[in-house]
Amino acid sequence: MNWVVDYWTSKLSTDSFEVKNWVAPIPENIYLNSLNGIQKNVEVAQFISFFDYLKSSDNHAERELGVRLFEILKKIIKLSLIDGEFKYVARTTLEPIVSQTGQEISLEKLSSGNLYLIQRMVSLLGKMYSIHVLNKYPIEELCKTQGILLIDEAENHLHPKWQKTFIQSIQEIFPNLQLIVTTHSPFIVSSVENAKIFVCHSKGDHAEMIDETDVYSNKHVSY
Repeated sequence: MNWVVDYWTSKLSTDSFEVKNWVAPIPENIYLNSLNGIQKNVEVAQFISFFDYLKSSDNHAERELGVRLFEILKKIIKLSLIDGEFKYVARTTLEPIVSQTGQEISLEKLSSGNLYLIQRMVSLLGKMYSIHVLNKYPIEELCKTQGILLIDEAENHLHPKWQKTFIQSIQEIFPNLQLIVTTHSPFIVSSVENAKIFVCHSKGDHAEMIDETDVYSNKHVSY
């Protein structure tokens, strides 16, 4: 497989971030249930701690990959937080620690909007890591993998300010994905240039999808 398919449901996982039994992720298994829309918190923590392990590896190839993954990880978290950044992985608990407004906190203490973005994009990064390993792609091509990302009710958990930058943040990190998004948010609809916009119209016992790109595309919306 040299492309990725991922699905983001609007529901947030409520499991713990605690990594009780750390094991390196198996690339072949990362895709199992990838379309169920669930990104477990413990799996996100495992990915982050594994990337941290790689960048400290004695193996040159692993270390080079880990450094690249960590650069992307820091970018994901910076885009997902307001005035925040990734700090470190706690060595005793393997808990990822971030800084927000100058205060160090664990991921579980973040707002639902912050957590939604981090959960989804770290999970997607894990899938692209898997593709890199299985296909032996160059490290610099890691985030350039082509694929399809399905996002359901994209506005959920997100402040209007984030809704206006949400899609661009994904495209900035993963530029070769085709995004198929459902939303009721005019902020998201207006945030993407040259998007195809379809509106679902109820027709009694069925619904029709009508192309209304000319009506809604590239229209400025303020709040």
